[in-house]
Amino acid sequence: MLDLQLNVGAAPWPQVVESALAAESSGASTVWVADHLASYSVGGHVAPECFTALGALAQATTTIGLGSLVANVVLRPAALLANAAATVQRVSSGRFTLGVGAGASPTSPWARELIAAGIEPRPTLAERHTHFVTVIDDVRKVWRGKGRYEGFAVPEPHPQIVVGVNSVDLVRAAARCGAVGVNVRDDHPRADEILGEAVRAGMEASVWAFEGDDLFDAASPRRARLAALGVGRVVVMLRGSPDPMRIAALFAGR
Repeated sequence: MLDLQLNVGAAPWPQVVESALAAESSGASTVWVADHLASYSVGGHVAPECFTALGALAQATTTIGLGSLVANVVLRPAALLANAAATVQRVSSGRFTLGVGAGASPTSPWARELIAAGIEPRPTLAERHTHFVTVIDDVRKVWRGKGRYEGFAVPEPHPQIVVGVNSVDLVRAAARCGAVGVNVRDDHPRADEILGEAVRAGMEASVWAFEGDDLFDAASPRRARLAALGVGRVVVMLRGSPDPMRIAALFAGR
């Protein structure tokens, strides 16, 4: 499957909607939206809130899948994350996939926006992974709508969960949380190891990658390598402002 990562902050909203519709009409499987607070993190003019944008795209489209790639588990309490995901699932009539990530390290470029918002990134990988597991467990509890969460929004069906990963340890944590799959950058130095671990765990292996003609050529060496690794989904990230005509040409001609 070929998907589109849509930079919703790099163009006026009507152009964003046209881009999503172009992806839908030309056969893209899913449109994914990033979860950031500041424009410098997305290379756009602004950084629209992830779930608000997805809800709006759910109303503008009819068939294409929608997903967060990835929702940062440090930005929202578990109950709020669960409610946001449940809302998009309801608005989209079940087309939503919750992509989640464990959050940035204090030395990562992505930490800047968190610190500006008063959120201190957890200093160690182990702490970030432990927090991630706790949040996902709590999200599932909220979705059951029982006990202390009685009356909370219950999505039908529960969104599938995909985890953005950069390590084998997080792949294993994702498997313990019942995630259906993982996603990693296609040129990550440990991509082969990470994707192999996902396949062995029975999860869907997917990658994201910056655009290139070889991604749309099923016979290209790049696509052959990914297929050999068990990758069933490629999320294509276009550079610059989303262009509906270019999106239609790329996905229709794949």
